[in-house]
Amino acid sequence: MKIIPAIDLMDGKVVRLTKGDPSRRTVYSDDPFAVALLWASEGADALHVVDLDATLSLEAGNRTIVEGISRSVSIPVQAAGGIRSLDSAVSMLKHVYAIVIATLAFRDEHALTRLLEYYGYERIIVALDHDEYGIVKVHGWKDSTGIGIEDALKHFSALGVRRFLVTDTARDGTMLGLDHASLRMIRDAHRAGLEIIASGGITTLEDVRMVRDAGAYAVILGKALYEGKIGIGEAKRLSTL
Repeated sequence: MKIIPAIDLMDGKVVRLTKGDPSRRTVYSDDPFAVALLWASEGADALHVVDLDATLSLEAGNRTIVEGISRSVSIPVQAAGGIRSLDSAVSMLKHVYAIVIATLAFRDEHALTRLLEYYGYERIIVALDHDEYGIVKVHGWKDSTGIGIEDALKHFSALGVRRFLVTDTARDGTMLGLDHASLRMIRDAHRAGLEIIASGGITTLEDVRMVRDAGAYAVILGKALYEGKIGIGEAKRLSTL
């Protein structure tokens, strides 16, 4: 299982939000390049870099920073946030290894299948951010799709998607750990041959162990990493047992 730190960008700074709420943000650094290099030096398998300004449809984005981070580290970068058209997806893939899309996947399946055909499933990750009822949300977690996560997994896997980022929005940034329903979903998806990147609330080594045992392809470390609750090195050691 891969260990992937999150670098969430807002106004050029590294931040973490609680439950995706921009009014509940904590700033951890004004030097995202230093943070990226630190996590890479500690053994991260990849970086999950999110342009929150673009996600929230604000004018000021952080694309140049995302691209710069990708150039500055030797590990893969997967970029997320505001990639809502085929052109923006293709443009971003010139600079990063993989992109994470949600709104685009739900609203333009033709674009999704074209991206999969051209780049392969390893570089196209579909985000299934869901609420406490298991309903997938898009557009910065503001719009409900009305589709449950299990149905979304079946639908997109039929289109050729194999790698999914699954975030429990009710737990993201809360350091509450994953619930049993999320672990069961990861286990079922793994048995179906899908690769799940688990995210949202992961705080302790026990959380990492449970996600590993459920068969997750990777785990995203966010607030708990920045708060010193868990380290990349110890998470990596556990992930390989």
